[in-house]
Amino acid sequence: MKNSYGFIGFLLFFSLSFVGIHLYCHSFIARKIADWKHLRAFFLFLAFFSVFTMFLRRSFESDFSRFLSLIGFIWMGSVLMLAFVFLTSDILVLILKKYSISQKIPAAALVVFTFLFFFSLYKGLAPASVRKIEISGFSKKPLKIAFFSDMHADFEFREKLFFLSLDKALTENPDFIVFGGDWLDPGFNISREETEKINNIKIPKIAVLGNHEYYYGLDKSLDIYKKSGFNLLINSSLEFEDVNFIGLSDIKTSGINLEAALKIIKENYKEGKANIILSHQPLYFKEISDFKKVIMLSGHVHRAQIFPFHIFVRLAYKYFYGLYERKGSFLYVTSGAGTWGPPMRLYSDSEVPLIYLK
Repeated sequence: MKNSYGFIGFLLFFSLSFVGIHLYCHSFIARKIADWKHLRAFFLFLAFFSVFTMFLRRSFESDFSRFLSLIGFIWMGSVLMLAFVFLTSDILVLILKKYSISQKIPAAALVVFTFLFFFSLYKGLAPASVRKIEISGFSKKPLKIAFFSDMHADFEFREKLFFLSLDKALTENPDFIVFGGDWLDPGFNISREETEKINNIKIPKIAVLGNHEYYYGLDKSLDIYKKSGFNLLINSSLEFEDVNFIGLSDIKTSGINLEAALKIIKENYKEGKANIILSHQPLYFKEISDFKKVIMLSGHVHRAQIFPFHIFVRLAYKYFYGLYERKGSFLYVTSGAGTWGPPMRLYSDSEVPLIYLK
């Protein structure tokens, strides 16, 4: 019941904030550019439309619903950037109101937004780059782990970007392929040939569940990971010569509290090996590093994906992006190999971290 109230509260806060952003954008245009007839109604329609298309696609899977949801997602990303540019413009006008240049700022804001819109699409539609991360003191011999997270392959173009990124990573000859969750999403429709391509990768493939695997459907997700040849770790471990992978299912969706997480790690920890914890969400690292010496790999946060979301996501997640070290343990939080929702990125490039253990 407590979780239900929390979700309802979050949904209400999000809805009011989202509508508020649209009303602010309308207000800016009406004040600074032109108060066109029905402009407010148009912005309110867009607020409703972009949210409605997500629910439409979940209920009615078709080419048309996919197209509408893509348009809705792009608008979601666009209106966030639009509101940020307009707010910055209002602040500059207030500061420079004594100068004639202030009159040109609103028009310049539209030019800036247009640039950011196309630039963010360019970044969001680019294959992930391989980023090399070195961690010493964990392995007797050098090992390379290609870490994929947050691919969200719910559209055909995202599936193609995923395979381009996978091919890039495989050219680095990693010893392991690791999926950190959110590969699957409602709309995922990988072909049998593509499944076989993944299945035919000869190196070990390890995965954990993200929250979107649950949204996609747990039984369907388990079946796809199995057919793709993954060792799916559901609060369990898999041991190799020098490495022990410990997988936690998505902490929040599966309801794993701190006590349960520490118990799973204690039961699966192997002394004398590099213990690598795979957890979709970057939570409990402080407590885990107090408990055991580990390497933890996480995603979920997307490095906020579209600026200025960074400001708010940093408030929710202490470990936001990059490599963190504490008491000899390490946590790497990736920005993800793909995008969720809007196929857009701003100040947050897609990546596949290549973890070098030495």
